[in-house]
Amino acid sequence: ACGIGESKVVQKTAVELFRRYDDQTEELVEYSYESLATASLYAACRMHSSPHTIAEIAPYSRVEPIKYQRAFRALNRELDVAIPLTKPVELIGNIVQQLVDEQVIHAYRKEKVITVSKDLLTNHSDPALENGDPRCIATSAVYCACKLLGSHISQQALTNVIPMHTETLRKYRRILTDF
Repeated sequence: ACGIGESKVVQKTAVELFRRYDDQTEELVEYSYESLATASLYAACRMHSSPHTIAEIAPYSRVEPIKYQRAFRALNRELDVAIPLTKPVELIGNIVQQLVDEQVIHAYRKEKVITVSKDLLTNHSDPALENGDPRCIATSAVYCACKLLGSHISQQALTNVIPMHTETLRKYRRILTDF
C-alpha cells in the first residue's frame, strides 16, 4: 500500500479485509497469501474512492494479476463486502498523470484536460458508458478532451501508455463526441 502511495485509512482497511479473508480459510484455501493481500489492497482502494487499475497495482505485487483478480472476486463472493464499481470519472486524474509522466501531454495542460474530460463524461448518459470498461471510457474521454483543447495527440501514442486497443478508443470517442 505504501508503494502506490495510499493513505493509512486505505492500508488499515486492506489489513482488516485480509484478516477477514484469513478467518475464512476453508472457502479461500486455494488462494495464496500474496494474492489475498493484493486483492485486499485493491478492494480497499475502491472502497475509499481511490481507484487503481489492476495494471497500476501489478508492479507492487509478487503474483500475476489474474491470481489476485480471482482472489478479489472471491472477496466479493465469500465475504459479501460492498465494493463500489469504479466510475470512469474517478480514473481520469490517474490517466492524465500517466500521460504527463510519459510526456504525451504537457504538464501545463493537465488541469484543463482533467476538467474537460470530466465534463465530457458527466454530460453523457449513454448506456455504453455505464456498462463498459471504466479505464477505456476514461482514456477515451481524455483523448477527446485533448482534441477539443487542440493538442496533437495520436491514438497510438495514447494506447502505448494506457494499454487498450485503438478500436476501443474510437468506439467510446464516437459516443462522447462527433469527431
